[in-house]
Amino acid sequence: MEGEVRRTKAEELHAIQKISDNLLTSDGRGTAEDMLYELQDALHMLTDRWDLCFATYKGIYRKKKYHVKVKALACEGIEYPNKIRKEPDDENG
Repeated sequence: MEGEVRRTKAEELHAIQKISDNLLTSDGRGTAEDMLYELQDALHMLTDRWDLCFATYKGIYRKKKYHVKVKALACEGIEYPNKIRKEPDDENG
């Protein structure tokens, strides 16, 4: 992601702990920074897992029979972020 900040494992653990601590506050809400960090982490996890699958099943996933299904899964995964991208911004925020 453009402009993203890479964190060390210790910094990531600290950020996760901070998010957890904030979730335990009386209002139960984290900060905007917490939300963005969680979304970025989820995106990294997705790409890392797909890359791991492709590396593990290198001889399988490119075969036409399976590659068509992989591309269909990718399209399914793209639909959700596209839905979010089309949502209108909150005029109050």
